[in-house]
Amino acid sequence: MRIRQTMTRAAAVSASALLVVGLAACGGGSDDSSTDTGDAASRTEEQTEGEGEGDSQASAGDICEATDVLTEMSSTMADVDPNDLQATLDQLEELTATVEGVEAPAEVADDWGTMATSLRGVTDSLQGAVDDPTDTEAMTKVSEAMSSLSDESFQEAGQAVSTYTAENC
Repeated sequence: MRIRQTMTRAAAVSASALLVVGLAACGGGSDDSSTDTGDAASRTEEQTEGEGEGDSQASAGDICEATDVLTEMSSTMADVDPNDLQATLDQLEELTATVEGVEAPAEVADDWGTMATSLRGVTDSLQGAVDDPTDTEAMTKVSEAMSSLSDESFQEAGQAVSTYTAENC
């Protein structure tokens, strides 16, 4: 039983770390070396609240801020104790909420949606594994959700977002 729990935790932490690093790579164009994730997240929230829904520049700002947060989270995720699955899940939930909170520009809205949907699937499945680390079905769901990150559609979406942010952020 103890081995199963350790394997479950290791898989969940590894999946989370890979996810954050992979999404941070989509960020592209930011030169901001700040590591204060909270400030970047609040900048994203403030920008989202203060801008019109149809404004393409506002959406570009949202997506740029979100990619900054993703980049910052890749470094903070490395600091999470792998034995503290709840902390790992909390970081992943923050990342997922950031992605879901962005109204992406029309040029990459579908791609951003693909990424958000995949992230939510991983986050929700990891929640199941945290709730019951002995549940083999929960780990199967984590594995299935993680496999969506290597799907061609997710990879193409990530590349499209990376290209967009490199050109516009």
